[in-house]
Amino acid sequence: IQHNGVAMGAPLAPIIADIFMANLETTLMDQLIDVGVCE
Repeated sequence: IQHNGVAMGAPLAPIIADIFMANLETTLMDQLIDVGVCE
């Protein structure tokens, strides 16, 4: 039984994964810029 997330093979899985990764990259880049690691 899967309690959270999207099941592998679900039609929405690639779309949700893409949205999640874009959000993660944006969040991490903002944090890295704040601490001066990258510009």
